[in-house]
Amino acid sequence: MSQLKKVVLLLGDIAFFYVALFTALIVRYGADYREYAPEHLTSFSCILVIWVILLAASNLYDLRVLRNDLRFFRTFLVADAITVVSALVLFYVLPFGIAPKTNLVLFAASLTVWGLFYRWGFNTIAAHSAPERVFILGESKEITDLVSYIEGNPQLGYRIAVWERRALGESGWRGLPERIVAERATVLIIPADLKKDSFANDVIYSCILREIQVRDVPSFYENVMGFTPLAELGAGWFLEELVEARPLYNTLKTSFDILFALLLFFFLLPVMAVIWILIRLDSHGPAIYKQVRVGKNGKHFTLYKFRTMRIDAEKEGAQWAHVNDPRATKIGALLRISHLDEFPQLINILKGDISFVGPRPERPEFVEILKNQIPYYEIRLVVKPGLTGWAQINYRANVNTEEAYHKLEYDIFYIKRRGFVFDILIILKTLRTIFATPK
Repeated sequence: MSQLKKVVLLLGDIAFFYVALFTALIVRYGADYREYAPEHLTSFSCILVIWVILLAASNLYDLRVLRNDLRFFRTFLVADAITVVSALVLFYVLPFGIAPKTNLVLFAASLTVWGLFYRWGFNTIAAHSAPERVFILGESKEITDLVSYIEGNPQLGYRIAVWERRALGESGWRGLPERIVAERATVLIIPADLKKDSFANDVIYSCILREIQVRDVPSFYENVMGFTPLAELGAGWFLEELVEARPLYNTLKTSFDILFALLLFFFLLPVMAVIWILIRLDSHGPAIYKQVRVGKNGKHFTLYKFRTMRIDAEKEGAQWAHVNDPRATKIGALLRISHLDEFPQLINILKGDISFVGPRPERPEFVEILKNQIPYYEIRLVVKPGLTGWAQINYRANVNTEEAYHKLEYDIFYIKRRGFVFDILIILKTLRTIFATPK
C-alpha cells in the first residue's frame, strides 16, 4: 500500500507540474498558448527531472513526513524555489532556444499554487483514507514503539485493529483466523521467532489462505520506521536476508566511485589547497590528519581528513568527537560544521578503502568495545564503508554505545536494501543536509 501511495504521489507531481506550465502559458498567451506549448514542453521537461529529484532529496516522497504542518510546507517551498533558480540557470546557460523571463515568473507562481494544492490534498486524503487494519501479536519495546508510531502517523495508511500482548494458548491459536476476520484486519504482524513454531506456522498459513497479509515484526518495522529493529533479530534473520553477494552492483559501484572521485578531486583541488593553508596558519601541526579505521571484512586502513583538532586532542586516549567539541581549533570547528574536513577522503575512495555510500568506518578501539556490547555489530563490516550513508543522514554521530546501537539499526537497513537507486537517494539527501547538520 505504501509503495502504491508513493507511485500515485509521483504521478500526481508530474501531472501538476505540467498543469502549472500550461496555466502559465494560458495566462501569458491566452488562446494562442498552443503555438508556444511544444518548445516549452521540451525545455521544461528537463526542469521536471530537477523538480522530482529535489522533492525526493527533501524526503517529500517519504510518507512519514507528509503532514500538513509548517515543516512540510517550508520544505516544499524551499524545493520549489531551488527548482525555479535551477530553471533560470539552465535557460540562460544551455542552448534551449528560449529565454522565458516572464513565463518563468508565471510558472514559478503557478507551480507553487498547484503544487501546494495537490500536496495539501494528497496529505489530507492519505491521513483520512480507509487504512489497512493491523492485528499485532506479541509485546516488546520495539512493538510498543511501532504501535505508537502508527497511531501518531495516520498518513502511513495503517490502523491498529488489535494488539494482542498475551501469549496465545492452543485454543487462542486455533481461533485466530476467525478473530482476525471478525476484526476486519487485513495485516497480521508476528514476532520473528514464531516462524520456528510449527503449530503457529500452520495457523499462520491458514491466515494466508484467507488473503490476510502476514509480516514479521522486523520487516514491517523497517518499512514503517526506516531502520531495522536489532532486538527483534536473530542469527537466522541475517542468513535469510543478507546472503546475497550482488557482484554486478559491487563492480559498477566501484567504477562509479573511482570515476566520480577523480572528477571531484581535481574540481576541489583549489579549495583543498586553501583549506590546507588556513589550517597551517590557524594552529600548529599537519594539515592532513591520518587515522586508522576498520574497513570491509575487518581490514584496517588509514583514513585521511583535514585536521580539525589540536594535536594533543587525544593525549588521554581515543575519544568520540562531540558537537561543539572543545578540542576543535577555530578553523577546525568551521570545517566540521560544513563537513569540508571530509574532502581528503576522496583519496581513500580512489584507493578502494571506502565507497561514497556505506556504513561509516569506525576506529579499531571503538570496534573492539562495540562488538562486545552490541549484538551483531560486526555485520556492518560485510560491505565497504562509506563517506556518507543511511545512518549518517538519519542519526547523529555516535558519542556512546547506545547511539552506536541505533546507528547499527540504520546500517543493517542499508545493507539489506543497498542498490543504485538507494545510493543515489542517500547522496542527494547528503547534499541537501551537508551544510545544515553539524557533526
